Amino acid sequence: MENKFLQIKNREEWQKLLDKVFFRTFFHLLEWEEFLEREFKWLKFERYIWNNQALLSLARVKIGAREKLVSHPFCEYGGPLPLADKVDGKKFADDVLQYFRDTPFKISFHPMIFNYFDNLPLAEAERETFFFENLDTLSDSEIWDTLDRNRHRSIKSAQEQDFAVSKCQSISELKTLYDLYVQNLRQHKALPYPFSFFSFFLQNQQAEVMVVKNRSGVIGGNVFLFYDKIAHSFLCGFKKSDKKQGAHSLVLWATSRDAGEQKHILFLN
Repeated sequence: MENKFLQIKNREEWQKLLDKVFFRTFFHLLEWEEFLEREFKWLKFERYIWNNQALLSLARVKIGAREKLVSHPFCEYGGPLPLADKVDGKKFADDVLQYFRDTPFKISFHPMIFNYFDNLPLAEAERETFFFENLDTLSDSEIWDTLDRNRHRSIKSAQEQDFAVSKCQSISELKTLYDLYVQNLRQHKALPYPFSFFSFFLQNQQAEVMVVKNRSGVIGGNVFLFYDKIAHSFLCGFKKSDKKQGAHSLVLWATSRDAGEQKHILFLN
């Protein structure tokens, strides 16, 4: 059987291929994958080109005697990246199942991928995703009209509390936000990501850490990732009482108004 997958081991060659794709996410950045490899010695990325039509990056995860392939770990989205505007998704899926049949694998797909891949039978949504779309063409009032009544009430409530939204300016602010994030995750009995993730986002030009403050200081914030005209609200943390008063909605509102060239705001339910 003809081998449709060619593994790319050279860093520069892979970067050149990434520069040619029609769509990619923040999580496909070489800098992000290499950061994860430094942080976690039990994973190593493998990178493939399929039939000169798509790229596929997978982390080979080894824990004890168990081994699996994941595209991508620590995020909702990974999956293939198109090198053509139309890709046969069924053929791609058939070849993936054949080529990686000896190792358990998991591929999660970004909703934008379906603009390029037809009939993807492997596709599955991990979480419900929402878009505020075409923000670059809308006025503030038109953006406001795209929001539902609950979001309106939440934003107005936050504005009445004199909350202010700004970019994270210091490690001290970042640590406060991280502590709130950890508290929120523990309330839901979920494992938080390490602080090094937040430090990486603060330093990366394709990410932005926004914080919400009142007179006492930072009471919450969001990590936004920017890619392909999308502002993706990825991680957040808030004081429980202030979140109820709309602090989270206020950050989304501020970011949607200042999106600039970002056409969409994406956030997860």
